[in-house]
Amino acid sequence: MRDVSAYLTILDIIRGSPSIYLTWPGYDEVAHHSGPWTRDAFGTLKQYDRVIGRIRKVIAEKAPRPYELVLLSDHGQSFGGTFLMRYGYSLKEFIEKQMPQGASVVQVSGGDDGTISMAAMSAELDNIQEQGMAGNIGRP
Repeated sequence: MRDVSAYLTILDIIRGSPSIYLTWPGYDEVAHHSGPWTRDAFGTLKQYDRVIGRIRKVIAEKAPRPYELVLLSDHGQSFGGTFLMRYGYSLKEFIEKQMPQGASVVQVSGGDDGTISMAAMSAELDNIQEQGMAGNIGRP
């Protein structure tokens, strides 16, 4: 998914989109599973560094307008037990206890499985085909 997202981002840069938002869930999944200081986690970050380098190169060489890259993280990573392990009840159960009677709390679990990105890429490729631009993408 990292490479698909990078490809779509590069297409948007070449087109001159005024702003581009991109989400990469891979590191979060690996760091939660293997731990934040593991070889797997650092390997994932190294791959993202390469992708960011590729995006910066496209901005420098082919972008029709200036861009600024802003990288954000939703949270850090640390070793430790889960909420349930530490407190004996889930975070959902804790929130439910704080809510007024009759209020509902919904828990969503799991990460991005790439379905949305694949659908976006498919739509983008269809758009390119319809516009007759398939041979021109990425050329100055």
